[in-house]
Amino acid sequence: MRRSVYRELTTSLLADCRAAVSEFVASHHNRDVFAFVLDCDPFHGAVTIGINTKDGLARVLRDKHPKAKRAEINGLHGIRFRCQEFAFNDFGLSEESLQLLDEIAATQHDAKTDRTAERHADMLLLTLARVVLILETDLAALDQTDDFVSFVTEEDASEQSRIALIRRTVSDDAFDRVFPEVRAFDEKLLAVSKLAPEERARYWINAARDLACENETLDTKRFREMGHTVDVMLDAITEFGSVAVSPLIDALEKTAVEPQLNGSKTKAFRQWGHTTPSATFAMRSIERIRAIRLVDEDNIARLQQLLRKLHRRDKGKKAGPIAADIALTLHEMRPHVFPEPKVDESAMSLLNPGDFGLK
Repeated sequence: MRRSVYRELTTSLLADCRAAVSEFVASHHNRDVFAFVLDCDPFHGAVTIGINTKDGLARVLRDKHPKAKRAEINGLHGIRFRCQEFAFNDFGLSEESLQLLDEIAATQHDAKTDRTAERHADMLLLTLARVVLILETDLAALDQTDDFVSFVTEEDASEQSRIALIRRTVSDDAFDRVFPEVRAFDEKLLAVSKLAPEERARYWINAARDLACENETLDTKRFREMGHTVDVMLDAITEFGSVAVSPLIDALEKTAVEPQLNGSKTKAFRQWGHTTPSATFAMRSIERIRAIRLVDEDNIARLQQLLRKLHRRDKGKKAGPIAADIALTLHEMRPHVFPEPKVDESAMSLLNPGDFGLK
């Protein structure tokens, strides 16, 4: 690829953006403009110029999202700043810009390594950010609101990447004013990081449980937006070591007693499969307890008591796999006390309950 491509693209896109802004300023829509965005799919060489206004947002919400809640509208991931949802995003690019973008995309596709392709994608995004910064004087012609922002977004990027890209053209004060939920949650996680280890582990375990069971809280919304997964969170909890065992068993005591199986003809079965979200989380928690291994006698007694409770409640029923999982954990933690469990796979029940102190 020619070394001058990004310089040429900067010049060409500047002309396209200035034409778009000039066209918009001359229209009757130039009122209460709160965002100018360049939206990019760097791996396909696609760039969209977007302008959003209060009236435009209201029209989009009325026509396309009449039931949208405030949390779905505002914030970093909300409809308000989603360029494809902007009322004004159909400004065309010049033939020169399109050809240059095609040249960059072809270079990425022909790259011998992913790292080379990603480097070109990064260069394209940085070029767009440079364009937005240069446009500051031109954007002043828009009827801007007090919280007006201009930035670049990348399609399908992680939240961390999106934030870093937005911060290239938006000051910290403006970012915090427009996306207050990001700073608020960062401050909350900072406070959590200063808790005692067991309380810190307890927070992350409960957060992972809420995420797994789709309990809709502000925290689960943010974790989902940040791209956190239950397994990643539980793996991090395992690194706390023995201090995480008691909080894990706390969560296990709550989830293990909930229904474990979905009926084969239910909507839940189609969505989650054979086991319920709470049962799946319980089994994941048990896996982490085994991984930690350092389980003291008090917590061994708690596991045995939970097994007794499940056995008493579910005796003669096909309740689910958790009891057998707990029995296997007891065996692995104390093989000299608890023998290997014998399990009726079809009934999901222990065939040697007496070996675990069960009647």
